[in-house]
Amino acid sequence: MKKTNILMPLLALATISSTMLYAESHRGDQSVQAAHKAKKNKKQKVRYAGWYMRTRVTATAEDGTVYTHNTAGVFGKLKQSKYKKDRHDIPAFGSATLQVVFPHYNWKEGDAGDYWSDYRHYNKRRANKRAVWTFQVKNQRSVDLSNADLKIELDDAKKINYTKENGSVHYTEAGTDEEMKNKFTLVDVDNKQTYQVDELPHANLSMDGKHTRTFRWVRGHVRKRDFRAVKVPE
Repeated sequence: MKKTNILMPLLALATISSTMLYAESHRGDQSVQAAHKAKKNKKQKVRYAGWYMRTRVTATAEDGTVYTHNTAGVFGKLKQSKYKKDRHDIPAFGSATLQVVFPHYNWKEGDAGDYWSDYRHYNKRRANKRAVWTFQVKNQRSVDLSNADLKIELDDAKKINYTKENGSVHYTEAGTDEEMKNKFTLVDVDNKQTYQVDELPHANLSMDGKHTRTFRWVRGHVRKRDFRAVKVPE
């Protein structure tokens, strides 16, 4: 029988800023309270903030042990975010047997590195424009997963509303967009292959003898440059 290890990031999600959409449940309670206050105060308007999705990765080692990373790998668009680093982008730190990160080595000094989340600015007029998120699956510690089989999944998009109170932004989930993920294509950068989301359950993916595998989520038409490798600083 296969054993299952659920691997959590080293960062306790309960300590992440309340602006993060994948924080612990008590933060969700705060958002619910903010929503109730908004109903009582007519001056507080509920507005659409954007959306987020989560990448889930499972690696099956040669001995049959299954390792799962499903706590980070969050990306999306928010009105309060920008293309470069902002408060919604949480830096990754520490090594792990299996984790999903968004590499941003091209950002300015002090910001460059791996991130557990990657948010961009939401603009209604450009809501359906082509967009690309690069992510990597990393095996850095303890167990050698370089020959492991991989399974990559993409959750349905979560729609987000927000209210403002005393200058602070409060987020609440506003339902699920089940169609959005079908607009995305998974690009296997290392092997120059592409997969539609509905093909992923049967995709033949693995770590291919590597400890770092590079992929991209592309919404819209896949272009030649989407197969370019990530440049790692020397």
